[in-house]
Amino acid sequence: MDALALARDNHLFFYVSLTQLGLLTDAFDELLTRGASMAGYSKKHPKTAFNDDIQQLPFKCNDGEFGYLKFTNNDALLFKEKNIEAFSLALKIPRSIQGELNDRCEVTLSEGIRVSFKIIGYEGDIGHGCIGIKDPVTECPSPIPLGRKVEMSIHNS
Repeated sequence: MDALALARDNHLFFYVSLTQLGLLTDAFDELLTRGASMAGYSKKHPKTAFNDDIQQLPFKCNDGEFGYLKFTNNDALLFKEKNIEAFSLALKIPRSIQGELNDRCEVTLSEGIRVSFKIIGYEGDIGHGCIGIKDPVTECPSPIPLGRKVEMSIHNS
């Protein structure tokens, strides 16, 4: 797969799929609420803290593949505590896409809060069924629909 084609696809993924089909859904809000609740419980009761510290939101992308948005319970708690609005965040993503392959995005919100998204993996069918792909530029002979695994992190400056 050509690097320029991958960069274009990644940009479209952040611009459309992640925002409209991931962040702006009730499922995202429900996972944030659950993760924040679990983080709050774990802080109050460290001896019986939850072992599962990750929330993952699967969503179908425009090309039919799946996207997966992962975040920690602590990030979910910070998202809720700082009253970050998913809509406001989604509006800033298109202007904040970065990297040679458009594989990350960092949005700075009020009060110095930074929300980062990074593509940490791909998956697609390169002739053997759907498999994990580390580097689509070298592993995919031609452009194919790719699923993306994205990690969200929140930094309080």
